[in-house]
Amino acid sequence: MSDDSSPNINITRGSRSRRRKSSANGSSKSSSSSGTSVNFSDVATAAATGVRNAWLAGLGALSYAETVSAQVFDSLVQEGKTWERSRRETQEAVKRKVDELRRGGEQAAESAQEQVRDEVGDALNRMGVPTQTEMETLRSQVDDLNDKIDRLTKALEEKQKADDA
Repeated sequence: MSDDSSPNINITRGSRSRRRKSSANGSSKSSSSSGTSVNFSDVATAAATGVRNAWLAGLGALSYAETVSAQVFDSLVQEGKTWERSRRETQEAVKRKVDELRRGGEQAAESAQEQVRDEVGDALNRMGVPTQTEMETLRSQVDDLNDKIDRLTKALEEKQKADDA
């Protein structure tokens, strides 16, 4: 990883120091029949050291894996938060755009309806068809005339009854 807080592992190859028993002439000679001497204490110590080092290397690998996995987990959590925020912002932007388009569509529909009403009204007016307001005015005038006719009719009937009597 490129993170500065990640652990570093340095593997070096070193030389193992082996103790040798020197004979009087300065050479390693065995007291056995093959001519080599084996110090079992040194072999056991080296084996124990090797096993302990392997154990510690395993623990180090486990510790490193734990550290790295925690860092990866934290990184994934941050990425998830960023992704969620981005998706929410995108969703809100789309919702705003849809609302804006809907409002624009409603305004366009209202404008088109008004324009159609005006054009139909103009066409009917050119053909001599009265408007709704003119029709209501005519109805009112007809109602007033009917009332006057009814009053005149009653007055004439009363006058004729008075003349006949």
